[in-house]
Amino acid sequence: MDRINYNQEEEDDKLQIFLFNMIEEEISFIKQARQQGYQLDEEHPLTSLTELERYVLEKGINFQGSSDEAMHHRSLCWYYLGEVVRENYGGYWKFSMSEDNTMHWGLYVIDGFTRIQGLEFEPLGSLKRFIRKRNPGAFLREIESLVNPKPVDFSEFPDEPEFVE
Repeated sequence: MDRINYNQEEEDDKLQIFLFNMIEEEISFIKQARQQGYQLDEEHPLTSLTELERYVLEKGINFQGSSDEAMHHRSLCWYYLGEVVRENYGGYWKFSMSEDNTMHWGLYVIDGFTRIQGLEFEPLGSLKRFIRKRNPGAFLREIESLVNPKPVDFSEFPDEPEFVE
């Protein structure tokens, strides 16, 4: 399947407009969520991820609805999730067109948040996985696995036999 060819400058402009709008929108989102008993916070602490998960589950956030309101709620949730990563670990929002990591091609991601060069956090995908699996603690585990990856121990696996012609 061929990748869509994007104009990087146009997409960066769209991203800047999106981020500008989300800053104001998120303030209202957090205020409204707090009034409903969800402990979301403008400082985006890691501890608020369990509250975001609770919000997503209890409010029935999903990817079935195509109304503007449904898409808006999803956007607020994955934007909040991205901001948790950005504010706790650094990095910046970008429109992904990485030739090395095409998995996130054409999506908004957080880059530069970990010591691993080229590793991107894609909050929309993280939200989708959480909604599908409904696994408490998934947001924090995913973020921690990206920020502090554990080396894989392959010593228990047998060596492949050498191929002899």
